[in-house]
Amino acid sequence: MKNSINKVAISGFLGTDPVVRNLKSGKTMVSIRLGSVSFYKDKTGSWVSNTIWHQVVLWKALSAALSDQLKKGARIEVAGRLNSRMYTDQGGQRRYMTQIVASDISLAGNG
Repeated sequence: MKNSINKVAISGFLGTDPVVRNLKSGKTMVSIRLGSVSFYKDKTGSWVSNTIWHQVVLWKALSAALSDQLKKGARIEVAGRLNSRMYTDQGGQRRYMTQIVASDISLAGNG
């Protein structure tokens, strides 16, 4: 059997301030929304921007070290792995979510 790789690296800006959750297990989890923007020309030749939103989760020391520094609009770089999970919403519907579980994160500056 061959090895597989689950790695992702992305840079962008925070769409909201981080959401800090203290779980019953005693662990701290920080959730952030990361927007990555790409640009392309439409049929008329005008530039159009396209923002894709990513859910990112920070655990353990990573969350504690950066949660105070991360604010809406901050540019960051994230490395980690993809994780998919199923949950049931308030209406009883099964929903699926893919998120990035961060292993490394850094502030990317203002440019």
